[in-house]
Amino acid sequence: MSKASQALKLFEQGNTSVHVAIKLNIETDEVDRLYREYWKLKSLHKLNEIYVESKEKILSFVKLYQLTKREGMTPQRVIPMRYELPNTVIIDDSNEFVQYLYNNCENLRTRHEQQHQTRDRGFFAGEI
Repeated sequence: MSKASQALKLFEQGNTSVHVAIKLNIETDEVDRLYREYWKLKSLHKLNEIYVESKEKILSFVKLYQLTKREGMTPQRVIPMRYELPNTVIIDDSNEFVQYLYNNCENLRTRHEQQHQTRDRGFFAGEI
């Protein structure tokens, strides 16, 4: 079995690129190429396109995805948020936008927690 076939089999089994490179003793560039080929074979061509277009900024996309998922936000809500947030400055750099969203979500979470703590203190003090 060729190294390419072995790599595809390992990817199909859920192995990481690092594991494949070590196990098959192949260069990281080759593993990267094979992994993108695996995406194409699995009909994940859009993922490959995004990766190729934003190689240096892929972690920003991952962070944004994780943040929106954690906050229960849909893509339909995130895109307009860029223009709806209070005191929004249009941000051209996706890294800045991700950080901006993260900070706003953290601020909202902090305010929410403070409101619950204040309410709970009032309840236990007999004020409610």
